[in-house]
Amino acid sequence: MNLISEINHALVDGLGKNVAASYKLAIFENHESCAIAYSEEKNDIYLLFLANQKFSIISASQYLNLAKEISERLNGFVVPNQKIGRDTVWGGKTHGPVYVYKFKVLNRPKIKT
Repeated sequence: MNLISEINHALVDGLGKNVAASYKLAIFENHESCAIAYSEEKNDIYLLFLANQKFSIISASQYLNLAKEISERLNGFVVPNQKIGRDTVWGGKTHGPVYVYKFKVLNRPKIKT
């Protein structure tokens, strides 16, 4: 399985092909089967991970901790940007579904390309 291909498929499923094309994907290191999608245009980040992983449902404090971790890794500042409760789930290509958590970018990250 190619994780980026799987995550990209889920992104297209959730946002549509045209919107998904504006996102850059990267593996979210130290988290199994997890990636982030970042759009400079929309100033948001999605954390996407395969549903069979350990944190399919996260608490409010875990959501805040993930925002902190993303902020530190990207040298920017992001905050949670969705209600906690029912999960947002998008379709994966072969290993879906994919759980999705959204973050708002308040200070643009400095991503090396």
